[in-house]
Amino acid sequence: MGDHISYSGESYDQRDELSQNQAETVENADQAAADLSVKALMRVIRQQSGEKRRTPSDETLKHFTTREYVPEFIPGEKKGQLPPKRIRETVEHFLNHQRINSETNPQIEQYSEDEVLTAASLLEFLSSKPGKIRRTGSTYRNESYDTKILETILPHIHENKPITLFGLSFSPKFRNPDISDGQLRPDMANYLAMSNLQQIARGANMVYPGGVDLCIGYEGTIYRQLGKYSSEDVDDTKKEIIRLNDEAHRNVYGESSDSPNHVIVEDANALINSCLLTEPEDYSEEKWLRRAAKQRREVQSRHEFGQQVAYQEIGDQEVLDNLDRDGGLFYRLKDTIKGLKAQKEAMLLDDSLTAEAEADIDKKIDGLDTYGELESWKKFYLTTTSPEMFRDERERAGYAQRMAVNYKAFNEIKYQGGVYANGILGFTEKPVAITVNGTNRKMNIQLVPGWNYYPHHRLTARTIGKNGQYEWTPLMQKEMQESDAVFLPQYVGEHDYPFYYEQLAPVGNLDEKTSMHAGVQILQSENGQKYVAKTAEYGKGGDHLLEQIARMRRMSEANVTIIPEIVDANVKGDHIQYLLPFLDGESLDSNMFDGDPIQNTEAMFPTLLSKLSQELWAKGESRSFEHYFTDHHLSSVEKGLGSIEKNENALLPLADSVIDVDGKAQLNLPTILKILSGKRDALDKTFATSICPEFTHGDLHFGNIFMKDGDVQLIDINGNPNRDVCSVDFELSRLMLSYYRQIIRDGEYSVETDENGNDHIEYTERGKAILNAREKAFQLLQGNEDLKPFLIENSLDNIRLLEALDIASVFASRPEEQQEGTYLIGTMLLNEAIQGREDGMFDGAIFDLMRENVTVENHNSPETNQKLRQMFDAYLGKRYDGFSVSHMFNQFVIHAIRKDGTITSFLSNTDLIDGVDTIDTGMKDANGEAVVEASYDKILEAWQDQNFPENGRDKLFHGFAESENKLNRAIETGESVLVNGRGYKVKKLLGLGKESKAYEAEDEEGRKIAIKVGLQYLDKEFDYAMDLQEKSGEIGARFPQYYEYDRESNILSMELIEGQPAEEIVHQIDNPEDWTEFLDNISDVVSDIAELNKRGVNAGQFNLRNVMISDSGEYRIIDPLYEGNPDVYEAKQVLRIMGVLVEKIYHTKSERFPLRVKSSNQNETLRSLRYPDGALDELDGESRGIPPLLDAELQKVFRGALVNGIGNKTLSDVAHSFEGIKSICEKLESNSTRTEFARQPQALAVDLNGTLEEDGIINARTVESINRLLSRGMPVAIISGKRLKAVKNTLGANGIDMSKIDVVSDEGAIYEVSGEIVSDHTITNVEQISAAISQYITTQNIGGQVRNNAERINIALSSLDEQVVNVLTNYAERLGLEATINQEIGQIDIMGSGVNKMSGMQEFASRHGIELDSIVTVGNEPTGNDREILFDNNGEPRPNAFTVAGSAETSIIIEDMTDLVGYGGINRTGEIPAGFGMFSDFSDADEETIAYLRQTAAENSNIFYPYFALEQRLNSKDPKSVDYKWLMSDNDGNPIGFTSLNKVSEDGVYNISGMYLTPNTRGRGVATDAITTLERYAMSSIPGFKGFRVRVTESNAPSRRIVEKSGFVPTEVIDGDYDLVINGEHQKAKTIVYEYDPSGQKTDINLAESGVAVGDELVEMYNSMRGMQP
Repeated sequence: MGDHISYSGESYDQRDELSQNQAETVENADQAAADLSVKALMRVIRQQSGEKRRTPSDETLKHFTTREYVPEFIPGEKKGQLPPKRIRETVEHFLNHQRINSETNPQIEQYSEDEVLTAASLLEFLSSKPGKIRRTGSTYRNESYDTKILETILPHIHENKPITLFGLSFSPKFRNPDISDGQLRPDMANYLAMSNLQQIARGANMVYPGGVDLCIGYEGTIYRQLGKYSSEDVDDTKKEIIRLNDEAHRNVYGESSDSPNHVIVEDANALINSCLLTEPEDYSEEKWLRRAAKQRREVQSRHEFGQQVAYQEIGDQEVLDNLDRDGGLFYRLKDTIKGLKAQKEAMLLDDSLTAEAEADIDKKIDGLDTYGELESWKKFYLTTTSPEMFRDERERAGYAQRMAVNYKAFNEIKYQGGVYANGILGFTEKPVAITVNGTNRKMNIQLVPGWNYYPHHRLTARTIGKNGQYEWTPLMQKEMQESDAVFLPQYVGEHDYPFYYEQLAPVGNLDEKTSMHAGVQILQSENGQKYVAKTAEYGKGGDHLLEQIARMRRMSEANVTIIPEIVDANVKGDHIQYLLPFLDGESLDSNMFDGDPIQNTEAMFPTLLSKLSQELWAKGESRSFEHYFTDHHLSSVEKGLGSIEKNENALLPLADSVIDVDGKAQLNLPTILKILSGKRDALDKTFATSICPEFTHGDLHFGNIFMKDGDVQLIDINGNPNRDVCSVDFELSRLMLSYYRQIIRDGEYSVETDENGNDHIEYTERGKAILNAREKAFQLLQGNEDLKPFLIENSLDNIRLLEALDIASVFASRPEEQQEGTYLIGTMLLNEAIQGREDGMFDGAIFDLMRENVTVENHNSPETNQKLRQMFDAYLGKRYDGFSVSHMFNQFVIHAIRKDGTITSFLSNTDLIDGVDTIDTGMKDANGEAVVEASYDKILEAWQDQNFPENGRDKLFHGFAESENKLNRAIETGESVLVNGRGYKVKKLLGLGKESKAYEAEDEEGRKIAIKVGLQYLDKEFDYAMDLQEKSGEIGARFPQYYEYDRESNILSMELIEGQPAEEIVHQIDNPEDWTEFLDNISDVVSDIAELNKRGVNAGQFNLRNVMISDSGEYRIIDPLYEGNPDVYEAKQVLRIMGVLVEKIYHTKSERFPLRVKSSNQNETLRSLRYPDGALDELDGESRGIPPLLDAELQKVFRGALVNGIGNKTLSDVAHSFEGIKSICEKLESNSTRTEFARQPQALAVDLNGTLEEDGIINARTVESINRLLSRGMPVAIISGKRLKAVKNTLGANGIDMSKIDVVSDEGAIYEVSGEIVSDHTITNVEQISAAISQYITTQNIGGQVRNNAERINIALSSLDEQVVNVLTNYAERLGLEATINQEIGQIDIMGSGVNKMSGMQEFASRHGIELDSIVTVGNEPTGNDREILFDNNGEPRPNAFTVAGSAETSIIIEDMTDLVGYGGINRTGEIPAGFGMFSDFSDADEETIAYLRQTAAENSNIFYPYFALEQRLNSKDPKSVDYKWLMSDNDGNPIGFTSLNKVSEDGVYNISGMYLTPNTRGRGVATDAITTLERYAMSSIPGFKGFRVRVTESNAPSRRIVEKSGFVPTEVIDGDYDLVINGEHQKAKTIVYEYDPSGQKTDINLAESGVAVGDELVEMYNSMRGMQP
């Protein structure tokens, strides 16, 4: 029965086991795979290492046994010895107490003075040494406490019976891993507690020979449910505590002592069984459980009552939660209880305390006390658990609440009832209850000396105290993890978990750079043992440390003896850490290079190689890998390339492909690294047979090797995952690298630069000796017998290459003073490694490098030829006789002449050589194309077959090289070249085409011309150009004039077009003016291309490279030949225009779009091509300086054509779009308003389709303008013939504010405002009418179609026969409807009588109370459904009505209208009366008023009111800049100035900005009156208004007087805040911040003390500046 009883009265049954299993399952499920592997690995290593360091239990525990406690006084020990004063006083007080009580109750037991002395002495001993014997923090004794304790122990002394002191304690550790790390069993803290209790018991028995037993009730069984412990956890913990108690007894009394053990461990749950549940007494199990449940209900009730009291006295649950979170709840409850007690005392004093009131106050106090206690316990129980133990936080919180109630209920009844009416104390006669928690109600006993915590609350650590001495400290696992200190787990005896943790003392740091971002510390234990700790953060070296740990563990298991074993490994938060034994001595970095490096190498290197071979590489299995180089060393190549790309060291010759070092031409480092990257496949083949042992070091340089007396130890195993597999070749390359590493690190070299800029490396004598030692090491390496099984045929080449690569790739990580030397040494070594190879692996790459060095500008220069020759001789001369360079297929091609006379060519792998056998060189050209090697003759044959398969005519000009050479020689000699008998002087090479070259020349008359020579015959181009000039008319002047063509030399001459290609210009533009001019020109180009297409001329593929723009802005088009399929010309040209322009203007990512346009030859495919997804989402014209309106129009055009494909768009449609762009350009170029409004606009009504939108897109700038007008209260209506839903979809998709705009749709039939239909004139019986009309045209055999919707019927007829028209018109009239005939499209529309767009606009005007003629009206169908709104009944244009050809013109009109009326404050106020006249909304000011203010500002500009600043405020169009903006007028309505307010902070303060008054108002008090009026308006109408702020320059005396007179006070002075430009010089001025607070609470500052001019100084400053101009 007892096995299932807990203090909570609940059974710990199978459900609890299931809950625990579920929690463990959740915990396991939540562990990520990586986390599991890391922590599991650490635990295994920790346990294995700890077991090897395990210390014997008896030896360790005896060493740490607590000190003996000798009582200060033992009765009768020394004759005549007086007790200490405290004991005498205690005895005296108790005897007096006993005498007084005996007078009233003679039956009370009387104790002798000696008995009382013994009891007092025992009490004194047990109350001494706070923190050792008496519990730390327990209340000090008083007379009442002493009497109470003595009365409990004197009966035992009187009868000379043992005294039993009983308390509850000990359980498994908490399951929360942050506390215990999952280790639940007893540890050193439990032993220290038992040892301390033994010492206390020993001292107590010295005081009272009758015997003192300390009985501890083991709480593990009753805590089982709290901790969710298993039976095994509870039982094993109890057994271990009993064992530790026995061990402590032996260590305290000695092995040979027969002294009884006075410290007894009892099971608390067993005591419940034996003391409270015995039969046949009344205390049966059933009654105990009922009693416990009742007590829990009482506690819960008191807690709930206390919570309600807390609500009344302190605040609601949110207030209590906040106090609890901030740690203040306990103190508030304490103060509240104190207040209630004070209230009770006060009522008692004034005799108003009734029994009922007293009971009420006591109940509140008890409730608050219970509430506070339970809240404290709830928090405690939450900390003892972890979230993984529960399904959710709600379950966890409920558990904590339940356990807090259970615990308090148990404590309140545990010492009640039972056989002796003392609860669980009934196990023996009259035991004395003690406690270990610091209460003042019972005797307090300390468990672990100096600890505030109990053994199960924390782990046990041996820490270094403030005095530097070691001490025992309770620490949570989380505290150790978060601490910077290193804790070494110590294993003792048979415990398979850390019995305690020892803090290691730091005694020194090592250089961090030695360990891949890891911190390295030297540490020392308490006994003087030294360790090395390595620590690194995840993502910053931590992953490397993990790999190191795993590799070292595998090596240890394989008995690799030259690797030190890990002492401990741990995860500390986001850091990885492990410990190794500290190795005394020096690494080979010192031993090898101290003294003679050659002798040292000869003495140590062979032994080292043998040890490595036998003790490292020979352990485990060896492997080889097909892609070894790519997988494990390509990263070094990429690292080097990345360093080069980011490096900014000016000393490094990064730009050149070839450099001169020590008088030799060397491939530069970037070049070699690119070669290696390109040759990865070939390098993989070379390294495919390299031996890769199972165990390697990975970073085997001398600094990681300790060698003493032939014994080798390796440190710092490489943790890079790429080094998990290493070839012996690589290991040896790291050894060899050690020599150069020493030279570079110790500066045993210098870099000198000669007068030609070439570098020379000079080595010191020691540096030369180290290099000689390196060569000796290479010799020893080749002759070592132990090493031979691990080397392959080309190992030596591989070692040299990897050594060089390692040096070269890390140059950027070296200190700045070493970077240049590392760079040059690494470069030279790589060159040597490449040159020394006999297999020709890099030949193709070298030839391609030579090819890359040839450009259009330099390919004929002697310097280029010399550079190529040097490269050829250094790297290729052994295998080739010579080389030559040609230009063909739009690229330079290099031809290599082999020793056998055959010619091979190197060029980019293009479609031109399909079918030709090629060899991939492993390199790529600038475009990413593979560079290949192929036979020259085969290349020409393939090119000819692919380009001219349709006939036998040879279009390949075989004399290309000859003509090319003839023109090149003409440049050098100045001789003339004949073309069809005409002589031309060739000046220079202009450019290179795909199969051609162009030169600048001069004819016999001195005229500049262009000469072109091609690999393909140019007759077709010449004929095409002649035909184009004949058909293109006046547009032909845009193209170059062709003069002569000589087929024999395949040279043609033409007009030289000078200027700058548009492609270059578009990349240079960064301001609005240049963009406007550029796009104006491009619009003309597009227009001309479209016009030529109408005339049947297909003029070349659109390309900005072929558009030349002269200095005067005139454009010309070169290269007009179009050889593609004429059937798809238009679709391709539309896509080219749109695709090229959007890419060049907005730098979009076109990906393969141009290639798809080029390669497609089906109209359907081309017209459905879409631009890459997302590429058009965020076009940024603002950063490129494109004017906003123009930018928005461009984006509209591009998105309309490219997002969903061009569909049926023609070149004419594209030209139409660019006509709109041109019109915007013209508006911007004129820098003025283009639109003339007949009347001041009061509203806007605009058609939708073709007027406001095209392709469903509205100019985004126009959307902003419309929304701005709406926000200013300006009525705006969309008047469309389209259905309401379609109109709203278009407007909404483009961002129009639908909450404010009026929509008139369905040809005026439906009127909607803010989403609500307010007027509906649709036809009611539309289906019946449509059916009748359909029957009529069918029976009369009239060709046509009838369509209907709710508001109108559309009758599309094959011809508008007069009789049919009359019949349908009369039919409509009889139905009360109206018929409209549209002659242009052959359609009759029947709708409600009088319902059309005009009726809708009339309703719009009526609803807003405005005249029709003041509405700006825009439409694009003057003869269609826009006619009524654009023209009056006489056919005359209505005032303010505009007919447009496209949406761009609409955008201009709306932009101009917004400029006129759409700007001002964000908020409109209407008119505000003032003493001087009126404030009115600035947006209502007409142009005449603005012009007047602008003129007065210009005429009266001065340093305080500069005209340019005032003009900027007049023209300000940013709606976000001000909240309110007003025009100020006098009583006669004349403008006298303007001002604005803008909110400067969220606390309701507004800045009065930009106030300007005309000169005729000054001195009349207008400014003061204006400020007063603004304050009155703001106080009454601006929500949250708190005050004004203004800024005035120091010297502006008039403005300072005005604001000070108006109640503003200075609050801040800002130095240099205002920049005055006087006579061309900048002068920094101070600004004074004035603030006005209607409440008058602003504190002003003393301006004079702030260094600001006042009084006469201010007047003098003002007068000296008032006449100046800015």
